[in-house]
Amino acid sequence: MTEEPEAGAPVDSPPPAAVRAGGRGWGVRETRPRQLDPWDVPAQPEPPTFAPGAYVPPAPAPTQPAALVHTLLPTPIRIPPQPPSPSPSPSRPQPTPPPPGFPTNKQVAAIGIAAAVVVAGIGVSLFRGHSAVTPPVVAAPPGGAVAVVHSGPAMLVTVSLTGGSAGRSIALPGSPTTMVTTHDGTKAFLLDTTHGEVIPVDLVQGRALTPIPVGKLPIDEDLSPDGTTLYVIDNLAGTLIPIDTASNIPRPAQQVGQGLASFTKSPSGPTAVIAAYSSPGQPGVLVFYNTTTGAAAGVVVGRNTPTNVVYTPEGATVWVTEEGVGNQPGVVVPIDARTHAVGAPIAVGHSPAGAAMSPDGHTLVVTNTIDRSLTIVDLTRRAAVATVAVGAGPTRVEISADGTTAWVANVLDRSLLSVDLRSHRSGATVALTTSPSDLTLPKAGGRAWVLFQSTAGNVRFLTAHNTFGRTLQIGNGPNVVVNADSTTAWAINTLSDSVQRIDVNGESVGPAVHVARAPGEAVLTPDHRTLLVLSFGDGTQRGSLTPVDTQTLKAGTPLLVGVAPAGLTLAPDGGTAYIYNHQTNSLTVVDLRLWRVHADIQLPCSPTQIVLTPDGTALFANCNASSAVIPVKTNDLSLGPPILVAPNPRLVMSNQGKVVIVMTSGGLQEIDPGTNKVVLSHAETGNIVGIVATPDDNTLIAIENTGGAVLMLHTATLVTDSSIAVGTRPGDLQLTPNGSRAYVLDSATQKLYVIDVLAGKLAASIDVTPNAESVVVPSHQ
Repeated sequence: MTEEPEAGAPVDSPPPAAVRAGGRGWGVRETRPRQLDPWDVPAQPEPPTFAPGAYVPPAPAPTQPAALVHTLLPTPIRIPPQPPSPSPSPSRPQPTPPPPGFPTNKQVAAIGIAAAVVVAGIGVSLFRGHSAVTPPVVAAPPGGAVAVVHSGPAMLVTVSLTGGSAGRSIALPGSPTTMVTTHDGTKAFLLDTTHGEVIPVDLVQGRALTPIPVGKLPIDEDLSPDGTTLYVIDNLAGTLIPIDTASNIPRPAQQVGQGLASFTKSPSGPTAVIAAYSSPGQPGVLVFYNTTTGAAAGVVVGRNTPTNVVYTPEGATVWVTEEGVGNQPGVVVPIDARTHAVGAPIAVGHSPAGAAMSPDGHTLVVTNTIDRSLTIVDLTRRAAVATVAVGAGPTRVEISADGTTAWVANVLDRSLLSVDLRSHRSGATVALTTSPSDLTLPKAGGRAWVLFQSTAGNVRFLTAHNTFGRTLQIGNGPNVVVNADSTTAWAINTLSDSVQRIDVNGESVGPAVHVARAPGEAVLTPDHRTLLVLSFGDGTQRGSLTPVDTQTLKAGTPLLVGVAPAGLTLAPDGGTAYIYNHQTNSLTVVDLRLWRVHADIQLPCSPTQIVLTPDGTALFANCNASSAVIPVKTNDLSLGPPILVAPNPRLVMSNQGKVVIVMTSGGLQEIDPGTNKVVLSHAETGNIVGIVATPDDNTLIAIENTGGAVLMLHTATLVTDSSIAVGTRPGDLQLTPNGSRAYVLDSATQKLYVIDVLAGKLAASIDVTPNAESVVVPSHQ
């Protein structure tokens, strides 16, 4: 920990290392219709008990790669903020605005839901334990309790594909989400975007080697055909980093350009394909790049950012998968590697996430996360020939060396499932202990290596002296929220399908309360007697809203809501909840007192976020793919004309409700809720990834993560008044309810920066290793 720095002293010395953005992905499909569990379908929904009154707390040029990318992609997309997503998505930083469906093949890992969760709690007596000694009260920092949430250790494990005894397990540093292995299967390279490292692993000896620092935001990796060079792309620095795989020493980085999304090496010659991020609905950008000379040629394809790029074995054709626009199905598109001619697209399922090609180059398989399926594409006929149901949350997929079997990693089902590529039927299922992030298959049957990005997590609370109290173990894939009076918090464990109450003062955790599949958001009713938990479900069947009694810790009867629900928002009086459904272009309104769905409102676009005015009279639905915001009057649920905004919008409601702040790829905008018009726009050259307003709305506090700074902006003009240096890639920003302290987490350096808002200076930087994922302050409710 470092206390307040001296005037003029450097705040932090950026290491020569990097960072990685992971992602947690899923979708859903099963081998046969699942027998619904009691918590999935209520026979007769029963309303929870709501007491009246509010709770009162107790106190891309053709030969110049960089120019090429700037020409094709006028607004480079780096790492943006993570608004509430319509799907379980990583709590880790993302290098591109979250797609409206599931994460891509480059963002597969364990699940976590990036959503604003407003909760509070009710007291602490149930968590005193059996000891007669009362634990000491932990003094909270100014502004209330501050929690730092950590993911559990990552693991690389051998898993038998035919059954039998458990295999080897390798404990890993950091939070790697993807891996590549050498052709002889002796070595693996795991990419950890969060910490900006590649982790080499000796698969023969079964041990992790010293991590290799790789740039500021490494987001993809691939091996050269001979296995001697590992290539890593850095999204923030716009560079390609080659690494000698014998020595694990990086060579000089090559400047390529901004907005890089993925790297795929040709199996023949020095050419590679680099994909760049584009705004939803805009053509995808591919650059054929010569890794020896730096020469480049660009191609535009489809209507979205490429999610997977796969070469045929001889290198003659590149096959590209893309998400559909909005909630439309995805496609696979062929490109001639020599002429760069783009062929006709082939439709696959919704939210294609993973792709793999058979060794003979005749078959391509694509996992469809939303559809819970695997599409089999005959590349000779250039047609999809089968769609096979697989397990819940299919993301990564690999094909066996003999080309007969595809193995799918199912995040939600926590399993591997085989698909016979000759009969087009699903086969054996291998149960896993937790959600898989990636896998690599053996040369001939036997055991596969499976990567688990995280295991059970933990949380620590900051004291008034900027130290931490006890480490409290919670579930896997946690989101933690702290109540308004800082006495109680709740852990929403997405991968454990549970919630837990935390006694902040007594530093203890209650028992896990089981809820419906994939819980990710929660709010407390105004009386704080009921915790409402929104479960995503499997992305195909309807999700659930479950009431949990905060005193008895018992879950009530769930209420079915929309398909792939997200954005749980409570009206100020606590009588109504609003939820958006991306897949069905709708908004669900729930009457909480009668415990029933009051209305399903059809929207003209696919929502990706909602915000509500403080008085509850107006709601704004963000349609990211359409660059539009839909105003909704809550008294009659009528829709206003779409408000057109800049690409990749993310919304923040001001505390007084006088403006809606819109973060976009190129800057900031403000919407007047009274007129539903954009009243102010301001261009930003930096990359703002998060923003909050002070309680009086006079100042906006923003995070700019390319330069590593906290910006203080004047709300009336959106002009920066001052800035404070913080780390190398800050990502998570939280402001205490009283506006006195801002907390900024840099997961790359594993530092928590404490900002004295009134003084406008850095008060402290605190080490938060290992694997800190988020920082949480008390609810404003």
